[in-house]
Amino acid sequence: MISRIAMRLRLLAAFGLLLSSTLACEAPVPEAFSFRPTKPKDTKVEERPDGRNDGGGVPMPDEDDSPSSTPSSPSPSNDGGASDAGPKPPETPASCVDPDLIACFPFDGDTDDHSSSRLTTTANGVTFVAGHLGTAAQLSSGASVVIGGTNALDVTAVTVEAWVQWIDTDTDVTVFSATGRYAMMIESSGNVRCTTPGDSVDGGDVKSGQWVHIACVFDGNEARVFVGGKKEDDGGADGATSPGAGGAIGGNYVGVVDEVRVFRGAKSDAEIAALATR
Repeated sequence: MISRIAMRLRLLAAFGLLLSSTLACEAPVPEAFSFRPTKPKDTKVEERPDGRNDGGGVPMPDEDDSPSSTPSSPSPSNDGGASDAGPKPPETPASCVDPDLIACFPFDGDTDDHSSSRLTTTANGVTFVAGHLGTAAQLSSGASVVIGGTNALDVTAVTVEAWVQWIDTDTDVTVFSATGRYAMMIESSGNVRCTTPGDSVDGGDVKSGQWVHIACVFDGNEARVFVGGKKEDDGGADGATSPGAGGAIGGNYVGVVDEVRVFRGAKSDAEIAALATR
C-alpha cells in the first residue's frame, strides 16, 4: 500500500516538472528583448512642379525662387537715343559747308540748296548728267530752278560762281539771278556779264560746249568779271536790294551747269583764282 502511494507521488512530481517546463517554453518574451523586425516609417516625398526633389521629404529651393532685393531694370540702350530722335537731316556736301555761303547748289542728284539758308526751290525740266564735280544739272530752253522768296539773297556785297558747259544758241542767257538785285549772264558772243539794276560789266570768252569756271563779284559799288579764274573786267555797278524776292538758275540757258554757289561778301581776285582750281 505504502509503495503504491509512493509510486503515485513520484508520478505526480514528474508530471508537475513536465508541466512546468512546458509553461516556461510558452512564456512571452519581454518587449525589451524582442527582435521582431519593424516596418520602416513611410516618408512622403514632396515633388516640385518641375519634377525635381532632393531625395528626401523637403523640396530643394530653385535658383529662380530666391527673392531679389532689388527689381531688375532694363539695360541702357547703346543707340544714343537715335530711335527716338526721328530721321536725321541730310549731310551737307563738302562744297557747301563754308559759313559765308548763302546758297549752294552742287546738283548731285537734286536741285536743293545745301547751304545753311536751305532756300526753297522748284525744278522745271531739269535732268542730271555727269558734271565737273559729281553730277550736274542739264538745262534746255525754258528749264530752270526757281528760288522762292527770301531775304537771304538781299545783300549788296556778294560773290556768285558756277561751272558751266554752255551751248551757244545765239542769244543772251541767264546763269543765275537774284531778282531785282544782281545776276550773272552769258552773252551770245561768249562774254560773261555781271549786272545790277541799271549797270553791267562784261568780259571774257566762254567757249561753247567746254567746261569753264565763271564768277561775278559785287561789292556794292562796282562789279568784277572772271572767266577761268582770271579777272576780265571791272566797272561801276551800284548794289541794290529787293527784300523778299526770289531768284532762279537758268530760264533760257541751254547746256550744263554745276556747283552754283553764292557767297556773302566780295571775294578777292586771289580767292576767285583758287575757286577756279577745284
